[in-house]
Amino acid sequence: MATKPDSGRITPEQYEWCEKFARKIIANLERPNNAAEARSASISSHGAETNFGLQRDAKAAECWFCNWAGLDWKTALGWRTADDGKDVLWRTIRLDIKHTPYVNGALIWPYRKAEMFHVKHFDALVLVKGTEYDFWLDAWTSKTQFKFNHIVADKHDKRFHPGTMYMDQENLWPIRSLVAAEDYEIFKYKQPA
Repeated sequence: MATKPDSGRITPEQYEWCEKFARKIIANLERPNNAAEARSASISSHGAETNFGLQRDAKAAECWFCNWAGLDWKTALGWRTADDGKDVLWRTIRLDIKHTPYVNGALIWPYRKAEMFHVKHFDALVLVKGTEYDFWLDAWTSKTQFKFNHIVADKHDKRFHPGTMYMDQENLWPIRSLVAAEDYEIFKYKQPA
């Protein structure tokens, strides 16, 4: 089990729901049922559309955020296969939860989705790390901060596909700054709907 601050385990029930969700995502990306799913399938890369562990852990990271924030994960999270950008609403801000299994992983926006960054409806990005049952909140940034301070990977960057937008974790804000912020301080990160 992770021993970092803001770490913990998802429940067996959450794990089961995340596994079912991963199977549903993979099936829907293989045979899209609507335009949103077809679009999602067309911009998937590096086998993400069929990577069961990646799909499961991405949803499990969202569940862990809900556990940490004291939210009912069954109702706070969207369980559809396509969303508008927001994974969860917390303290009036729309959060996009980003997951990585890597301890030193960066917060990324995939290259095939780069053109969609500005139209997605979220206010901040939260980086959650871990796999299967064990997760921890690592860092966060506002959508505006990411917009103006991200790096775009080029052909010389061996970590990411060229065009991937990213911020290394040392350039993100510590999760404790999100927790400690007063509501009026958080409100300034809200984007127009």
